[in-house]
This record gives sequence, structure tokens and C-alpha cells, in this order.
Amino acid sequence: MEAKELKSIIEQYRGKTRSYRFLDNTSLKILAQLISDSEKAKSISGSGLLKMDNLPFSETYITDFLKELISDHKIRKVLDPWANIGQFLKIIDLPTESKKGYVISNELLHLNEAIGTKANIIYGDPQDLIEKESETFDLIISNLPVGLSTRNKNFGLARNDLSFQLILQSLSRLSEDGILISSISGTLFSSSNGKKFIDKVNELGYRIKAIFETPASALNNLSRISFFLVIIEKGEQNEVFISEILDDSEQQAETLRNFRSHKSDRNLSYGTWKQLSEINSLSKL
Repeated sequence: MEAKELKSIIEQYRGKTRSYRFLDNTSLKILAQLISDSEKAKSISGSGLLKMDNLPFSETYITDFLKELISDHKIRKVLDPWANIGQFLKIIDLPTESKKGYVISNELLHLNEAIGTKANIIYGDPQDLIEKESETFDLIISNLPVGLSTRNKNFGLARNDLSFQLILQSLSRLSEDGILISSISGTLFSSSNGKKFIDKVNELGYRIKAIFETPASALNNLSRISFFLVIIEKGEQNEVFISEILDDSEQQAETLRNFRSHKSDRNLSYGTWKQLSEINSLSKL
């Protein structure tokens, strides 16, 4: 069944919503089957599991880029500490037992079960869960809620951005050769909290390897502003690769070539390497 037909079934029972365009065909098929069954539809709708309009999704070309980005890394275990409906976990080709994700509500836990997310999904406070986590991971990847406040004040950071704190907490569960990929605020270099975050990353023995800007609404369909993806790995801080992710396969391929071969291009869209001290604001690059 084509995606268009599946969406038609969903709309018949649920109404139109732009969020469904971000789901892959497998998830669409499961969701359509669930809600076209009157008893299942009643049960699931009653529990709020189909209210997906308020869940963040990333455009397919973003996840395609990420899949290619990590293709040259040996990944045995992966963690998403803010998994939502498992969109980032789905791009990793590993057995279910090798993929773990945290979700912040019981509804999200059951929604992942309903759409067949093949991962070990755990419900709880991600900050608490990461502190109790005993495993290490070769890849930690997440579309974190940029700008969301937290009750905690860890690492000397302000409470107004959970993403900074959760990234720093997650580094303790990264394997020696692992990489962390996460959404992050554009205030990374322009705010005191962002600068403290960078200092703490370096203090913990890690470096910011790359930062990619994404178009408005591409990384998070609920927001009309641009977000950034940061790559962090173990090692001494040196140059940072700065670029963007566009809905353009040629641009993505050239960007990844420059990143992997440590080359700079005059066109920022294809990426350039800069010292941290040269970067004052991502928005001015």
C-alpha cells in the first residue's frame, strides 16, 4: 500500500494532520491498521496515543544525512535519551536489544509499541535514567528539546536549557570511540550558558567536532526557527567543522566529503573548519 493510501485511511478516522508526512511507510501502515479497526481505534484514541500533532518530527532528508554521517562508524549499541517516537533510532540498523531510548511519558511508551519501534524503550525522567544507566554506547543520538527548562542545575549551568545538561550527562555513557549527535541551541557561542557548556565539554575530555545548521522546521516541525546538530567525541579540542544540512543530495554529499577529508570550502554550505576562538555566533557565519 502506498503512503498516499495509508494517509487517506488515517485521515478518514483521525482527520488531516501534517505530522504524518514525517512517518515512514512501516509506521504509517501499522498506524492505519490500528485506527481502521474500530475497537483498537477507540482504545488508542481514548488514551491519547494518536494525538501526534504535538510531537516533533524531523524531515526525511535530515535523517538520511545522519544515516550517511554515521555509516563509517562501528556502532554496536545506541542510545536516544529523548526518543519521542523513535525516529532517530529507526535509522540505525541494529537488533532491538542493541537500541535503547528514553521517553518522558507512558503515552509515548505505548505509542512506540503501537507503531512498532524496534528498540528497548524506557519510560522515565531522562536525567534520572542516564544517571542510573550502566551500559556504554557507541552512538548517542537525540533530537533534544532545545530551550526547555529543567528543575536541575547541573554542571554549573542555568536551568533554562535541558539540552546542554542532558548532553553533558550523556557523555559519561559514551564508549571510548563513540560519538554523540544532538540538536542544540544556536546560542551555543553567544550566551554565557553556551560558553560554560563548551568549557565543560572540554573539561570532561571531549571536543566539539562539528556543528550543522538545519533550515527552520526541518529538525523540529513544531518550531519555525533553525536548530543545530552538534557532534561530540572524545579528544582534545581543535578545529570545528561548520556547515548546514539542506534538502539537496549533492550538497550533502560534498559536505560529508569535506568533513571526512578535513577540507574547507569557500561556500559555507559545503562546510569549513574553524577554531573555536574564531566563532562568536553561529547566526553570523
